[in-house]
Amino acid sequence: MRVSPASEPLRLLALLGSVAVLGFLWLVLHAHSAAANEAPWPRVFTTAVADTDSVAVPNVADSLRADSLGALASDTTETDTTRRARLYFPAPRREGIGAPLVDRNTRPYQFDLGAYWRREVLLDSTDFRYTVTEQVAGQDVRVPVETDLPTYRDLRLRSSVTEGFRELAARRSQQRRRGGLGITIDIPGGSQSTFSTIFGKNEVDLRVNGQANIDLGFDYQTNELDQAVTGRSGSLNPDFGQELSLGITGTIGDKLRINVNYDTQNQFDFENQVSLVYEGYADDIIQRVEAGNVFLQTPSELIRGGQRLFGLRTDLQFGGLNVTAVASQQDAESDALVIEGGSQTTTFDIQPYEYENNTHFFLAYHFYNWWDRGHSNPTSRTINADLQRITGVEVWLHDNAAINGTTAGGGVGGAPGAETISYATALVDLAEPGPGNTILNAPQEGVLAGGEAYLAALGSGAPLPDSTLDQYSTQELALLRDSSSTVNLEADFGLGQGDSETRAFRKLEEGVDYTLDEYLGYVSLRRALTENEVIAVSYQYLRADGSVVTVGDFGQGSTSGSTNGDRIILKLLRGNTPTPSDASWALTMRNIYRVGGRSLQADAFELNLFYEPNGSTPQTTLP
Repeated sequence: MRVSPASEPLRLLALLGSVAVLGFLWLVLHAHSAAANEAPWPRVFTTAVADTDSVAVPNVADSLRADSLGALASDTTETDTTRRARLYFPAPRREGIGAPLVDRNTRPYQFDLGAYWRREVLLDSTDFRYTVTEQVAGQDVRVPVETDLPTYRDLRLRSSVTEGFRELAARRSQQRRRGGLGITIDIPGGSQSTFSTIFGKNEVDLRVNGQANIDLGFDYQTNELDQAVTGRSGSLNPDFGQELSLGITGTIGDKLRINVNYDTQNQFDFENQVSLVYEGYADDIIQRVEAGNVFLQTPSELIRGGQRLFGLRTDLQFGGLNVTAVASQQDAESDALVIEGGSQTTTFDIQPYEYENNTHFFLAYHFYNWWDRGHSNPTSRTINADLQRITGVEVWLHDNAAINGTTAGGGVGGAPGAETISYATALVDLAEPGPGNTILNAPQEGVLAGGEAYLAALGSGAPLPDSTLDQYSTQELALLRDSSSTVNLEADFGLGQGDSETRAFRKLEEGVDYTLDEYLGYVSLRRALTENEVIAVSYQYLRADGSVVTVGDFGQGSTSGSTNGDRIILKLLRGNTPTPSDASWALTMRNIYRVGGRSLQADAFELNLFYEPNGSTPQTTLP
């Protein structure tokens, strides 16, 4: 339950009604009190004097002499107590029956007639007489009035002058209301005081305006658990809301100007303006001091000034030397945008560690070592003479969707179809030289000695992947496919942690989830993998002699996605939570950077590489 304050219209109506009632009562009581205390209105009486032909008794004083009525000057009739009421509440003006010659400020009806009410002034050009009519719905509601040209012109002139004075008075009244509260103080001490020495003129002139709205309410909350424990039905808390808009303008002396605009409803801090400006005389050392919202402009393009600064700025002069100092924080920033031929030119910086990690993967160690030779010619890529191209690849991903075995949609990050789930064993040294292989100068342990050690020993001579090079025979691979067999990969084949993964995988879709470089031998995913996701592949490539080499069970999905079904053999590219000591660590590419944008123009793309030693300036050459 919430008790909220009354709506704004009802509160305003109640306030106006209360003010009107109190004002009327005050006027009536004040008029009655004033009438009771003031002297009676003077009245004029006629003195009765006998005519010469009236009856008179000789030698007898006339009892009806003029001064004998003096006592009647004091009238006992009560003073009119409604005079003040008629003064403050005059009777409405009676409208004449004829149409007015000049337009009135208000229409003769209390309600708005809109387009039905019409006033027309017609000119008879033959004798220059004007006819004024006033109609409602085409019918005359007042008697038409005629007048000559001089009379109508004089009436219009007087009406225009009156209306002009009325508008001027309204504007002056509005300006006074907008001016807010005025504060003017004369500082004593004259021109020799300390105040005048600092601020010049010994006067303080401030104008304060604004408004404050405060909403008061109550928030009543109930909680069944709290009620059961404490026995209290609920809690009543006050709820306050306030809005403040404040503006201060003015001067202190003739050197310091103040301008403050603050509103709690502003969305940003920089919209609240605070400016204190002190300007010295021409021969003062301190020429200008600004506090609050300041800016700095410089004539040089090398050192740019700042806008939207909040702080302190001082301008000093020492003879012919001018000094400007600013201490502030900047609330905004500037940027330049260059558009050439309908396209945007952008300059950006990329650090070496900002590569796309866990997104691009080599299919074998051979392609890792061939990378530099493949890019030795900047104009074209160099392909291994023994390789024609990679003819096909299947990328398998172990993620939450593969674990759950969902049956909706497919794709990286989405839910695959049931037919894409396969249980598989992924081996990092599949189709790579195994332990004891004497090919070239490979380590005794082969790739299991560590990808970096294997690659360092072979250099650029790492062989193309081939099933005849690894340590797995056809019979051993058959045992690995059988889920009922008890094969110990560590004891039987020397595979350690991170060298193999036996999990549920789902197959990704080429062109949707990843792309393949069929000559340089790597795949690029549409998104980066998380730490607990595993990626493995099976693929085929065509040698220069036309023979086809298959790595893993290419095109052979398992018959079931469960742990009891047949498994497939895959080439492991990245294990779960990899570490630098893993043999598969080198298969993750860490040399591809995303520049952003689209529709890049090769002839307008410029790349500069800089080497920046510690404590030195960047340079374009390596030491």
